[in-house]
Amino acid sequence: METGPGNREIYHSPSGGQVHMDHGRLVEVHTSSGAVIHHGPEGYRRVELVRPGGRTVVVNNFAGGYVQKTVFVSNHSFVQRTYVVNGVVSTRVYRPFLFGGVTLSLYTPIGYYRPAFYAYAYNPWARPIYYNSWGWVGTPWFGFYAGYFTPAPSYSSPADWLTDYIIAAVLQDAYQQRREANLSLSAGYDSGHPGLTPDVREAIALEVGRQLRQEETEARMGGGAAAMNPFTGGTHVFVADSTAEGLAGGEACAITGGDVLEMSGAPPLGANTAPVVVRASKRGGCPRGAVVMAAVQDLAEMQNHMREVMDRGLAELQRRHGQGGLPALTAEAAAPAQPASWASSIRPDVGVEDEINQVSNDANRSEQETLNSTVQGGNPEPVSTEGAAAPQIGVGSSVEDVVVAWGQPLRSADLGGKKIYIYKDVKVTFENGRVIDVQ
Repeated sequence: METGPGNREIYHSPSGGQVHMDHGRLVEVHTSSGAVIHHGPEGYRRVELVRPGGRTVVVNNFAGGYVQKTVFVSNHSFVQRTYVVNGVVSTRVYRPFLFGGVTLSLYTPIGYYRPAFYAYAYNPWARPIYYNSWGWVGTPWFGFYAGYFTPAPSYSSPADWLTDYIIAAVLQDAYQQRREANLSLSAGYDSGHPGLTPDVREAIALEVGRQLRQEETEARMGGGAAAMNPFTGGTHVFVADSTAEGLAGGEACAITGGDVLEMSGAPPLGANTAPVVVRASKRGGCPRGAVVMAAVQDLAEMQNHMREVMDRGLAELQRRHGQGGLPALTAEAAAPAQPASWASSIRPDVGVEDEINQVSNDANRSEQETLNSTVQGGNPEPVSTEGAAAPQIGVGSSVEDVVVAWGQPLRSADLGGKKIYIYKDVKVTFENGRVIDVQ
């Protein structure tokens, strides 16, 4: 065993793999085939494999995966990701940005609107509007997060409207991720816990306005030839799009989809982490008001996702103008977005879903082999596959308790009111979300 960065304990397997632990908690597994498997809060697990030539495959157990590669257009480099989520393939484009010694991939739109539409988007309306066409009432995700998020009664600007659009999109995804991870979806999950207060929503709206101005600047540059620093001075607000890990007072805590973080000033160039204040969080996560060290890469991805969703919201705002209380646009502002000059060179990769599935299956097998061989290699303590401190599992434990303690099952069966999870040496039977038998 050796000690690595952050005082991690690193155990080596005879096959050449590594197991990284943090105070008895599994953090990463490096397999001999080159895959790195990250374990985070609430059963979160991400596989990364860099192939020769820099082609990268990422598999996220909560939200599909993507294949990333570098493409060159007119002597400019772009990062192309082909995503597969629930069988749906989409392509997004990023620009590489060297932040000190850390290379970030920063989202860039594939098309831009006319200046009149951007001016409309970040300026206040003549009077507040009462929008009545969200259609969220009665949906499962909206009921689940009812104690955390309620749409504003009125909107004074497109940025305010986009704020609720972004929050809703993130929480819908977070709900789906919880479903796929078999975590608790019982009603009242956030009841009694502070949610998205007006001051937090205002902070998000200011960030949306900043991003709108950044996109307008990029549009004036014809799509821009270089990425813009996402961490320039001033205050930045991030809405987490997925599960990540923070450190509060040296202790790990969960950042989950829909949490809101605020960063004052830019982190030092080349820093791997940055201090952020938790402006809003959900029960069991990083506490509201805490100063948390978050990974710079995670923060960049949060901002990427905000910009991606904001662009979807802009398209929706333009499509719905004059409806549901939204003011009508001028003909110039209503003109559709025009593709960037390089857009025709971006084409989705083929066979990505098969590639992601293959990497996922290989990583599952290699990870288990690495863990088994590391234990057999004579470590003083067996290597645990727990993603967090494990509760005691027994009759009455929830699905969430079991997943936190033992991770995702190897196999599962849904029998209506009953569920069965199969682990390597254990079969767990649930009824109405609670353990009734462990064998």
